[in-house]
Amino acid sequence: MHREHQVALYVRVSSEAQVDGYSLEAQEAVLRNDAKQRGKLVYKVYRDAGISGVREDRVGLNELLRDAREGKFGEVLVWTVSRISRKLFYLLQVIEELKVHGIAFRSISEQFDIDTSSGQLALITMGAVAQMQRESWIESSRIGMEKRAKSGRWSGGMMLGYHMVPDEDDPRGGGKLVIVPEEAETVRRIFDNYAAGLGYKAIVNRLNAEGKVGKTGKAFTSTTVRGILKNAAYIGKTRFGSKYYDG
Repeated sequence: MHREHQVALYVRVSSEAQVDGYSLEAQEAVLRNDAKQRGKLVYKVYRDAGISGVREDRVGLNELLRDAREGKFGEVLVWTVSRISRKLFYLLQVIEELKVHGIAFRSISEQFDIDTSSGQLALITMGAVAQMQRESWIESSRIGMEKRAKSGRWSGGMMLGYHMVPDEDDPRGGGKLVIVPEEAETVRRIFDNYAAGLGYKAIVNRLNAEGKVGKTGKAFTSTTVRGILKNAAYIGKTRFGSKYYDG
């Protein structure tokens, strides 16, 4: 089988997938159907799950590029150019490498021929739009997190002494912290011991000797204890950037 008939499918989802609305399985099904209709055979499906489109250290994409250099297929098929990258510079870099190795690139959502000047312009435009969309999402997320912090709502992750439950008073569907009594006792002891003059190592030694563990179930370290003592949430504050608000 000549490589011109072999197609590589690339699918990716990340935190942006909720907006895009296409799972890995859905993307793959659409791509397989397109390849079948055009009489192409799928050489391999390259996947990256839960990885941002701005990262270049993607296992699936880098494997695809290695196989491209070895001439294992003649075309790369994606659902949209944003699957390759949401950074315009890197998107163009990947497409150029495929061209160097004589491999065609096809996007189902954006129909253009990258071998023409109009197609190259379309590619640059779509790449710029993908990058702009990501930057817009980041800004919207930043605004939302700042608003939550100012309203006193928690936007952080796990912390010893609490667990997260749905916040019925939050219209955005966020969560709130609820005290876990047995964990809270450990937190109080850390603060009491530090106030009594014990250093990080001494506190760690006491906790570990008693078999106490942190939120992740691992033994305490000086870094863990320091993080707890410096966490303003324990005195009822929420934080965004360098600013603190009453929780």
